[in-house]
Amino acid sequence: MIRNEQQGDARKLLLKELGKRKHDGIYQREFEVISGFSKSHISETLTTMEKEGRVIRNGFAGPGNRIWLPRYFPRYRDGFMRIGMLRSSEYSRAALAIERYCKEKDIEANFYVYDSVSSLLVDQSYGVLEITMAPVVAQLMYAFTRRNILICDFIASQGSALLSNLNVKTNVLATTEPSSMMLLAREAFQRDPEAIISRYEDPCVAVKNFLDGKFGKLAIWEPYVTELTRNSNFVQSLTYRELLGSIPCCSMAFSEQFLDGGRQYAMEILEENRQWRHTELSEADFKRARKLIKTKCVSTQSFDESVSHYDFDLKFDRETIMNYLEKSKLPFSFDTIKDRLIF
Repeated sequence: MIRNEQQGDARKLLLKELGKRKHDGIYQREFEVISGFSKSHISETLTTMEKEGRVIRNGFAGPGNRIWLPRYFPRYRDGFMRIGMLRSSEYSRAALAIERYCKEKDIEANFYVYDSVSSLLVDQSYGVLEITMAPVVAQLMYAFTRRNILICDFIASQGSALLSNLNVKTNVLATTEPSSMMLLAREAFQRDPEAIISRYEDPCVAVKNFLDGKFGKLAIWEPYVTELTRNSNFVQSLTYRELLGSIPCCSMAFSEQFLDGGRQYAMEILEENRQWRHTELSEADFKRARKLIKTKCVSTQSFDESVSHYDFDLKFDRETIMNYLEKSKLPFSFDTIKDRLIF
């Protein structure tokens, strides 16, 4: 009985420590020292937790065994997939396609939803996401500098706008970077050089501050656009279409590790995603999409309605990418990133 209680204490302590260390994990030897438990007791506890899928122990990262939570293990594992995306209804179809494919193949799919692009890119840099869905501008800049992902498809176009609060006179403009919102804000700033740019990460915080009148303009995406414009005081002063036409908003990327170890899965997921672009979503599909994306501070009605505001019929080809580079004014050419693309 005492032995079981001790093992429980070791488990709690290890999970707590791993939760704090995230991507870094912890060496088994180090945990033995800080925990005060014996080497044999720690080994026995780890063996049990490994069998339960609670931790991963591996010796490739240096001398001795290193331990991670499965969420932060920096390698691709067959039968286990991690997908990162923002809180946007744009990813509804792609998320449903990936989930369906993983169920058919008996792959454990884990969806992680982020409030900011920057936090998603951090996890992407550590190699703890096999698939990422994020703004094209962020994916292109990341692929150009880090070169450990390959962009494989577009998600959709449209679906964002610069909103104005008719009751607020302040010239503060809130935006998030790096994303299509940055492009909208840049255009607005060119039209009004006196504008004061304010940056946000969590869209719900931005929505609340906009409602409270802390800034007069807000560059934001769906489903928040639909939710806010239900209020007659909020109008779309600049839409994505007006600024960027039909070029893509977000893209899908695979980690190189995933492609090295699961290329067949990756290619089949691409095909599944392209089929779902033209699939009419059922009520059950919308319900599932809302659960996967975990969008906050918007109504069910706004989420479901907002999906129809996107254009999912996009081609992933050289012409579209070159058009995007031209309109976004990113400081590199197609030739400099073509090896980071999968056609």
